[in-house]
Amino acid sequence: MYIDGLEDYREITLDIYNQFNPDICADIFNISHIPDNFVDCAYSSHMIEHIHYFKVPTVIKEVLRILKPNGFVRFITPNMKTVAVRLASGNILDTVYESPGGPISAMDMLYGSRYHTHRHSSDFMVHKCGFTKEVWNDIAQKHDLNIEVK
Repeated sequence: MYIDGLEDYREITLDIYNQFNPDICADIFNISHIPDNFVDCAYSSHMIEHIHYFKVPTVIKEVLRILKPNGFVRFITPNMKTVAVRLASGNILDTVYESPGGPISAMDMLYGSRYHTHRHSSDFMVHKCGFTKEVWNDIAQKHDLNIEVK
């Protein structure tokens, strides 16, 4: 396990792409075959920003459905406040960090990975919404989701 704090958990992977050999190959909008109370923890790194804003609550509710009582969820997303600082510098194509999929710039953080989208001719990597702590709190409040945003 490569995520700090999750070393004691057994990892079950879910991905829309079969090429990554996930344990479960599925679209996040169709996980009804996963039983209720199935996992202790759900971890999502840079996935939910690829979903239209109005569909985010549906995804969160489905993830919460498969979560065991007292379980927890970690969604990692680009922070639009941080991205805005990079955009304001004007150097939006400068590499901010290297990812397994290639270099990531402020433009990639805002719109999704240019390299992945081009290489795979796929719109799955296009960003369709953005997040700040305030956006997460707004979603939780408007959709009566009992989530803690850090």
